[in-house]
This record gives sequence, C-alpha cells and structure tokens, in this order.
Amino acid sequence: MTMDPIETLMQEHRTIERVIDRLVDLVEAATGRGTLERQPAADALEFIRHFADGCHHAKEEGHLFAMMGDMGFPREQGPLAVMLFEHEQGRACVQAMLANLEAASQGDATAVEQFAAAAHAYADLLRGHIQKEDQVLYPMAVRAMSAADYQALTTRFQAQDAQDRATGQPQKCLALAEELTAGMATCAGAETPADGCLMCSHSCQ
Repeated sequence: MTMDPIETLMQEHRTIERVIDRLVDLVEAATGRGTLERQPAADALEFIRHFADGCHHAKEEGHLFAMMGDMGFPREQGPLAVMLFEHEQGRACVQAMLANLEAASQGDATAVEQFAAAAHAYADLLRGHIQKEDQVLYPMAVRAMSAADYQALTTRFQAQDAQDRATGQPQKCLALAEELTAGMATCAGAETPADGCLMCSHSCQ
C-alpha cells in the first residue's frame, strides 16, 4: 500500500498529541505532589526529541517545507517562517525541561515549577502548531502541488522512513508512546482556526 505523505504527517500528529497530553498529566501531578515522576517524564522527552523533533520534523523541514520553498513559498516570512520558528521554540522548551528533569524528580521545588512551566508552554505551542499545519499549511501545500510533486514527496518520505527505521529509533519511540499513553481516553478534535491565523508565539524562556 502506497503511503500518503500528508496523511502520514497527520497520523504522526495524533500520536504526538497523546504524548503531550500525558506529559501535561505528569506535570500536573508533579505540581500537586512536589516531585516529578522521572521515568515517564524522561520517556516523554525521549519521544519528543527523537520522534516528534527527529523523524517527524525531518520529513517536514527536509522534504515538505523544502519542496514548498522550491515552489515559491518564502522561508523568511509567511506560513513556512512561522512553522520553522515554532519548531525552534519547541526545541527551547524541550531543553528547559531537560535542564530541570533530574532536580525536579528529586523534589526541588524550583525545578518542578520550571519543568512544569516549560511543559505547559510546549503543550500550548505544539497543540496550536499542529492545528495550523493540519488545517492550513498542509492543505495549502496540497493545492500547490502537482501530481508529480506529490509522488516525489511520497518517494522522499519513503526514503526518510527507511533511513529512520534502520536506526531503530522510530520503533523505540512509538513503543514508548504506546506505553506512556496506554489507557488514555481519546480526546475530541480541536476547532478549526480562522483562515490565515498563523502568527502566534510562545516563550519557554
């Protein structure tokens, strides 16, 4: 069965959203208890770093966004610039969480607070980011692509996936996601954003 590159990205978004929901549950429990549960928090960060910001963003930045750039979408302004900037903001949030992980898991109140703040900022950022990609950017890309472009993107994604699978990283990350989110209820989808609502910012500093 031939992969659909846009559908693949959207399916990955659903997994990312569920891990984000679990991360928020962990920090809410940590705020009440005063100690972060280390292992699931570390597993969530591993998934985010190596799957969400690794495998998933590699397909977006290295292939979809690159193709859109070749078709005339500017990378310095507009939707692509916003998406790339938000990827960088997400990385800053993850670094803030990593910096506080050990101390928060040992009950350091300041570290728990800083980890929780970065986690909430990341969750807010990614939920909005995913919504904009699913409902605005991806449809915009599909409208601009010819059938040949779409097939070329499919071929690039298949090559990227094969490269990633050879490392074993996606399989490991998806197993972590399954373990982290086992038993979680499926949430209803968010509302459609207003057309053109692509400019927002979050800070993890």
